Amino acid sequence: PDLVLPRYKLAVWVDGCFWHGHEDHSPLPTSGPNVELWRAKRKANRERDARAVAIAEGLAWSCLRVWECEVKRALPSVVDSVALAVGRPAE
Repeated sequence: PDLVLPRYKLAVWVDGCFWHGHEDHSPLPTSGPNVELWRAKRKANRERDARAVAIAEGLAWSCLRVWECEVKRALPSVVDSVALAVGRPAE
């Protein structure tokens, strides 16, 4: 995770839009010498993401994932999401 709040048992990941395949605006390139590399990299990242969440949830941690673009575009909303996840209103 990118942010760990042990007191609240909350793990927060901020996923890079390209590397984790945010479909809304980071489509996978369809041509070029590295298409298969990017496809494999994104697939591996998503599989690793799922394993990490499963491990954290198995240890009774809450997990929150946000996109890089959300942080850039609407940071207050991301802060609100974290505050809700720990059961506190954002200030």
